[in-house]
Amino acid sequence: HAQDTKVFRPTIPAASRYQRNKLFLEHADSMMIVEAKDYIVLKGNIDFCRDDMHLYCDSAHYYDRLNKVDAFGNVRMERPSKKLSGRADNLHYENDVLNMLGNVHMEQGEGVDRQWLESSQIDYYRSSNTGKYTTGGKLEDSRNILTSQVGTYKFDTNNAVFTQDVVLDNKRDKYVMNTNRLNYNTKTKIAQLVEHTTIISDEKDGKRNQLETNSGTYNTQDEVATLYKKNQKQPILIAKDGRTLEGDTIHYERKKSEGYAQGHVRVVDKKHKAILTGGYGCHNEETHLSYATRKALARIYNAPNAKTGERSDTLYFHADTLKTYVERSDTTKRVIEATHGARFYRK
Repeated sequence: HAQDTKVFRPTIPAASRYQRNKLFLEHADSMMIVEAKDYIVLKGNIDFCRDDMHLYCDSAHYYDRLNKVDAFGNVRMERPSKKLSGRADNLHYENDVLNMLGNVHMEQGEGVDRQWLESSQIDYYRSSNTGKYTTGGKLEDSRNILTSQVGTYKFDTNNAVFTQDVVLDNKRDKYVMNTNRLNYNTKTKIAQLVEHTTIISDEKDGKRNQLETNSGTYNTQDEVATLYKKNQKQPILIAKDGRTLEGDTIHYERKKSEGYAQGHVRVVDKKHKAILTGGYGCHNEETHLSYATRKALARIYNAPNAKTGERSDTLYFHADTLKTYVERSDTTKRVIEATHGARFYRK
């Protein structure tokens, strides 16, 4: 048997639109009350209002007594006061939460301040102005594209937290960050590294360098990293010239191609069979200059014996400051320069 229906033209009362937790129906081309159902069927140019937020869609089931909505077709959300908008295929609204489903896109700001969040499903919490996804998604701003399986973005503070298969991709400056957890701010463009993270950069000369750390920050705008020892694991710079720099703390400036390290510093040059250690050190990828201070020690070793694997005739240098660099006239030769209290021996 056909259900009894009554078709009405909606009439909007002259009521305050800022009643606590109240969702108002502002417009619909038609509405139909199905007596066997606990919702009203709405069709055509639908507009709901909740404080400063508007919801638009093609059709909807409106549970007026329960203050909830199922919206279908060309769903849009707008919050002009937050410069925020969103769209989805469908939406469920209840308890001040918007469950947005299908091709979800949320966008805030304009120009260089514009950022957008995308996923197959986003839960938007109106009161905290926060979007969350758990089915894989993407946050993009003027500089970076971040993807992950799980993500939370607070539109008011510009703070994002990503977990599971996190990738930060900067196509303009050509580097990629991989980790399992990352905090990021779309305003400062600073990434907080809280778990094991690898950053691989493609340089203009066709070479690559790599940073690895368990803790630190990376300013994606200035391309400056500050990395810290965590869980007994030191950060490391694998420079594009093949040298490595390790320390309890590393400060790396990509635009200068230079890294500074402090605390149990170690610079390894496998090509020239040299190891430089000290309390403080530096390595420049362009000039190939490395230095160490604070109980600096340099070791020059021979290649290991092919049969025994043992090294022989290691040359040791001690000094207040030790520098190693490549001769300009012959890049196969490396120079060690020792100053203040220099001494050496072979062992």
